[in-house]
Amino acid sequence: MKAANAANAANSVNAVPPTDLIDEVDVGGLKVATIRAALELDVFTHIANGHDTVAAIAAASACDEAGMARLVNALLSLQALEREDGRLRNSPAAAAYMVRGAEGDAIDINLAWLRNRDHLVSTIRDGRVRAEPLTSAHWVSYARPELVRWSSRVGELSAAFADRGVCVSSGSAVLDVGCGSGLVGYSLILDVPGARVTGIDAAPVLDVARALAQRMQIEDRVRLVPGDHRSLDEHVEHSSIDVALLVNVAHYLTEGELLDALRSIRTTMRPGGTLVVSSLVDDAGTPGYQPNWTGAIEMLLAAPGIALRSGEQVMERITSAGFDRVTQHRPWSFTAHVP
Repeated sequence: MKAANAANAANSVNAVPPTDLIDEVDVGGLKVATIRAALELDVFTHIANGHDTVAAIAAASACDEAGMARLVNALLSLQALEREDGRLRNSPAAAAYMVRGAEGDAIDINLAWLRNRDHLVSTIRDGRVRAEPLTSAHWVSYARPELVRWSSRVGELSAAFADRGVCVSSGSAVLDVGCGSGLVGYSLILDVPGARVTGIDAAPVLDVARALAQRMQIEDRVRLVPGDHRSLDEHVEHSSIDVALLVNVAHYLTEGELLDALRSIRTTMRPGGTLVVSSLVDDAGTPGYQPNWTGAIEMLLAAPGIALRSGEQVMERITSAGFDRVTQHRPWSFTAHVP
């Protein structure tokens, strides 16, 4: 026994700490820098427009040809670009999401997030937010990828609803506040004939939601209303909603706005109705809960007056708005019911 303990102690002393994390940061950081450079320089858009050689891309983007050659080689290695007979073309992913005007064009929102991260150190030092203001154009950019990938996401969303005991029946009415592309609410009603959804968001974003409803062939069961939680009294009948969704919205609301939103939603719901809230939460660094720490850093950079809440604080806000049986489904979603 003493010999075994001594061997264990020796192994512990001699163990070499892994460098996996710092190696990942090194290579992963270069991947981010490479893709960001390509987005900033509109490389993928230039290629889509027929500039399919290094010299042509360099000329279109007013760049040094040798530097562009190095960037193109990196993009080829990352499989963001492909080359055939000396001509460059975008990979399917780049063509879908990284070309301006493409169906899933997500350039604006991703560049906004990447630029905000340049300010992380200064924001930590002085607490002052220097974020690029997010406009409706950014949220359109955030929603558009679902037009391309919706069919691969429906099963995932449906499984998440089932896991949380959220379901609708024929004739059920769903409300999705801050609906974005609409995919979350659409996934809930897709296979339920007669179920319908009302989505509320900024008018430009609703153009994406409308296109997605048509693509999913449920446009006759979808009603889209421009506005936000302050528009509910005007557009949604009291006590008419069976399931209400507030997904990826709460962490952008101040304390007063969140409570107002939850109370407004509550008035639209029938007794026994189900509320679903998904919100980034601030925790104490729970290992493995990646959405929590990444969300905490992102929100630190996001906007003045917006702060993350702990899971317990989110549950307390939901309870204060008149819901009961509030449950947290870790790491960052919640369900509750109207008494």
